[in-house]
Formats: sequence, C-alpha cells, structure tokens
Amino acid sequence: MAVAVRANMLDPDLTQEAVLAGGGFRRIAGVDEAGRGAWAGPLVAAAVVLPEPTVLDVGSLAGVRDSKLLTHAQRDELFEVVVDVAVDAGVGWSNADEVDLLGLTAANELAMVRAVRALGVAPDHLLVDAFRLRSIDLPQRAIIHGDRICLSIAAIDSGAGMAGAAALTVPVPVTSVRAVMRQATNIVAEAGRASRPSGLGLVVVERNVRLPGGEIDLVAREADELVFVEVKTRIGDDSTAPDLAVTASKLARLERLAEAYLSRAGDEDAPWRVDVVAIVIERSGRVLRLDHLRGAYL
Repeated sequence: MAVAVRANMLDPDLTQEAVLAGGGFRRIAGVDEAGRGAWAGPLVAAAVVLPEPTVLDVGSLAGVRDSKLLTHAQRDELFEVVVDVAVDAGVGWSNADEVDLLGLTAANELAMVRAVRALGVAPDHLLVDAFRLRSIDLPQRAIIHGDRICLSIAAIDSGAGMAGAAALTVPVPVTSVRAVMRQATNIVAEAGRASRPSGLGLVVVERNVRLPGGEIDLVAREADELVFVEVKTRIGDDSTAPDLAVTASKLARLERLAEAYLSRAGDEDAPWRVDVVAIVIERSGRVLRLDHLRGAYL
C-alpha cells in the first residue's frame, strides 16, 4: 500500500494510519485537546475520522500540522478544510466545575472521551496524542508528539478552529460537527426548493456529495445551470452576522470538487457555478437568517 510520508519534518503523515489499516482497521479516529480556555476551563477536545489511507488525497490536507506552527488565520482556514475532508468529527468538553473537581489531566481525558462518543461514525481504533483513554474499551495507541507526526491528530491540532467548533454546538458536552453541518445543509436544501415562494430558486439534486479531496454540501440546478453550494453555518442570535466570506484557497478547492463531480458524471461541458449560502440558527435549531451569494468565483 502506497503511503504519503513526510517530505518535510514539519508535516505529519499517514504512517500510523496505514499500519493500522493493514491490520484491518477501517475507521481510525485521531483524538486530541482542541483548545483550552482561561485557567480552570473549559477544556475542549475533538476526535476526527479521516478517509482510509488508500482513499485519502493527502494533498487536500496540505498545511495541516502542529497548530503552534500556524497563524490564527491559517488555523481558521484549516478548520474548514478538515471538516470538508473528514468522514466525521466530534467535539467534547469539560466545564469549569469539572476541571475544578477533577483536575486538568482527568478533565482533559473526560473531554477526549466525550469527543469520541460524539462521533456519528463509530471508530474501531484510536490514535491519541500522549494519552490512553482508560474508560473507552477500544484498541488505541498513545503517540508522543502525535500532532507533529500523525495526520489524524494534526488535523485536530491545526484546526484549533476545532475549539471554535464548540461555537457550532448545542449547549451539551458532546456534539458531532458533521451532524451540525448536515443539519444546516438540510435546512438550506429545504429553503432551496423552487416550489417555495421564499425559496432560493434552486432545485436540489444531491446533498453531501463525497469526492476525493472533500465534500460538496449541495448540488442543485437553476434552469440549465448546475449550482454547487457551499453552506456556512453560525449558531447565534438576532445580532449574529452571517458569514459569506470564502477564501481564495477554499474557492479553488470548491472549483476542483465541482470539476471532479462533472468528470464523474461525464458532463464536463455543462454550465455551472459556485454559490455560498450563509445560515444563522439558534441553538434550538430555529433559522434566524439565510443569505445567498450567487456566483462566488475566483
């Protein structure tokens, strides 16, 4: 099995994942602390399941590495990349009272356990940065400096935006990031039905389309044009501004995914565009605002 190894000592690789895949493991979760608040908490942890090593396009995670080597802007951008590429991601945390009661080490382990339990995809092996999760009965490996050498762990550390994933969640100690994203996609898909007067005027063809290199949230049609829709989600209140901003690298990735979709469909000459829909929802799930940017091109 061909495995991408580190061309640069700063870049983690899939060596650990490939060894486990060779032993029959298929759903390998990286687990790490994703962010720590002020002294006494809260502590946030995340678990990420990447595609299998033989399927994963390692280039789609270019730049993923130890967060201490990244700028804040790079971490924010890589959070979106990781969520796009991952099969699933879960977030868990320990609140300030739990940190005071248990101490930092035990509270950190509790947050990691909750992150694993939040995954919508049940892992069959864990790769954990420096810890063993004693309360989880799964095969696991504690890797010292895992965020430097193991891509599944570095995917969490690079998106210290994963800590920001807590801002995407309902106020309970665990959540599946993928589930929250898909809930928002489903809301947008319903709003996109052309039969609804308040809709976006789009006829949804497919949702959550997985391709090498990432996922397209929605594929839709408007007249004869295919529309590839990126859904951006914020949890907030009436004062929360929607986020329609998409970086140049994100747009380039969306365009590559669109081209891959058309190639797979054998319809490379079809007219198409990329749209962005930003949605703000309450923690209860009620939609507060939905904004539509048509034709987001480089």
